[in-house]
Amino acid sequence: MNWDYRHILPTLCFALMGCGTPGNRAHLAEIDAPPAYSTAVGNPDAEIDDWLSDFQDESLRQLVDEAQRNNFNLQISASRLMAAFGAARIENAGRLPSVNANLNSARNKRVAAGGFRLVNPKTDNFDIGLGLTWELDLWGKLANRSRAGQADVAAAQNDFVASQFSVAANTAKLWFALIEAEMQLDLATKAHIAFAKNLEVVEQGFNRGVRQALDVRLTRANVANAEASMKARQRERDVAARSLEGILGRYPADEISVRRTLPDITRPIPGGLPSDLLQRRPDLVAAERRLAAADERKLLADKNRWPTLSLTANGGTQTDDLGELLNPDQNVWRLAAGLTAPLFRGGQIAGQRKQAEGRLLEQVATFSQAVMTAFQEVENALDNEVHLREQETALQKAATESVAAEELAWEQYNRGLVDIITVLDSQRRSVNSQSSLYTVSRARLQNRVDLYLALGGDFGNPAIADTDSYK
Repeated sequence: MNWDYRHILPTLCFALMGCGTPGNRAHLAEIDAPPAYSTAVGNPDAEIDDWLSDFQDESLRQLVDEAQRNNFNLQISASRLMAAFGAARIENAGRLPSVNANLNSARNKRVAAGGFRLVNPKTDNFDIGLGLTWELDLWGKLANRSRAGQADVAAAQNDFVASQFSVAANTAKLWFALIEAEMQLDLATKAHIAFAKNLEVVEQGFNRGVRQALDVRLTRANVANAEASMKARQRERDVAARSLEGILGRYPADEISVRRTLPDITRPIPGGLPSDLLQRRPDLVAAERRLAAADERKLLADKNRWPTLSLTANGGTQTDDLGELLNPDQNVWRLAAGLTAPLFRGGQIAGQRKQAEGRLLEQVATFSQAVMTAFQEVENALDNEVHLREQETALQKAATESVAAEELAWEQYNRGLVDIITVLDSQRRSVNSQSSLYTVSRARLQNRVDLYLALGGDFGNPAIADTDSYK
């Protein structure tokens, strides 16, 4: 199967980014991507310089800074970047001459005939010198190898940036999840306390003969269910705390302090976001650079069939007297050039070409899928922004009405106008509507983080990381 990736790559390599392999040969097929995201809402002139500032939460910023310093997955990514720099230097080393120094000494004994007897003379030999080997890059093979290494470094750099961004985003989402868990626990605790007080009133009424035993039983069951819910919320809160401590690099001791209210999203998404914001997504840049590296290695595999021209030079001194080792009169030298062409290697070269072609096609598909996934993530996040905001508004109204209905039901029960079933139902509705509101509010915050991840940064500026210290 003979595929040419130049005819199947998405436009994004990058008609949007302007990147590609050196001397880019890619003619890329079109993706019907919008020039701007029309589903974005809000003020078209709005700007956000720093995506974390969208949440106006100084504690969150401090937690993200801590995660950037201590997260172990980020340290793994930094180590891979360091290794990529080293590998690139190895790949580039073949373009430069190889120089070696040598110092040798030897004592020899041989048997020789001397007249009518055998003699065993011993001789000493000393030499010192320099040797140089240099492969001339006639066909650009070494340049292909070097450029592949450079592309690998660029991919590792962007992987590191993507890891930084991912750690920051996941820290934010875990922080929001912990706040919601704390709020759910508070709600469950308050509900349990309120239901327990109601039970006291119902039991007092039963003792006076104005309430039925069924009312007592149902109210006791309601209190028990509230206690079980409170315990479940406590467990969820503890798990959320340990998850956040884990990404921060702390021991998961469930000792992190947390605020009791979710932050507000105060800034709208600018209208008409350009789709080419995706050009800064570090995971897409990394995928494109891996594609570039695979392309260079495919070209290198094709050129391995061609001859290799090498120059060698050796010079130094050689003597049987150690004291004369540095005497320039004892110098010797040799210059040579060699041309080596492969004739038969049992299919090795053909196999390497097929392997390189397969890896290139793999990177083509990987990059293409990454592009399509990126567009999907942006569209989903923008669409979710609208729906979650509308859902949150509806739940706020439902929670307000449910709390008022609960108060009214209890008042009417005490006046004998409604039965206990109505009261218990109104209480459950009140708790459930408030709980649902907390969940959707947290989901909206996390969706905004997902939007920043999908866009590769805030609405105006790219995510930037300093990778120089890892060289």
